[in-house]
Amino acid sequence: RNRLVQFTRDNKNISVLVENGREKIIIFGENGIEKIIDTDVGPIQHLWVSNSGKIAFISTMRQELYLVDLEKSELKFIDRTKSEEIEYLDISPDDNYIAYVISEEKNKNRLRIRNIKTMEFVDLKKNYRWIFSPSFDPLGRYLYFISLHSSSPIYEIIRYNLSYPLPSKIYLITLNNGIS
Repeated sequence: RNRLVQFTRDNKNISVLVENGREKIIIFGENGIEKIIDTDVGPIQHLWVSNSGKIAFISTMRQELYLVDLEKSELKFIDRTKSEEIEYLDISPDDNYIAYVISEEKNKNRLRIRNIKTMEFVDLKKNYRWIFSPSFDPLGRYLYFISLHSSSPIYEIIRYNLSYPLPSKIYLITLNNGIS
């Protein structure tokens, strides 16, 4: 059974196959199966494929993140979260950076930007209540994300309580040539 199907620009289909209780990454080309990569990292929860189709990232039920080199059929451990799985990730258009959301404790997370080649990373320091959906713009100049963050509550008349009418906002980070 194939699941988590992703398509590349060169008409390849990359998916996760469960076979005999083990999960494998399957690359399908125009003539059928081109490559099978055995993962052995536990159940795969999410799969993201780069724009070039040369690398991919997987997050597991063990709350780990791995880089998959689709050309060399190699896996490399990237990161681990403390309380929840990695659900949100985006790869820069030049395949040099990833932005993903990592949880530190229950209901608290942060945005991490990592250089794929050097493995250096920077965490967004500002306190946001909940961050999700990081996304690089097509040219790699900006990083967008959504946060549930509201510091302007209003009083409700009916229930005599505080209300947050616009809890989610879209934020933009300008990026330079390196991580800083």
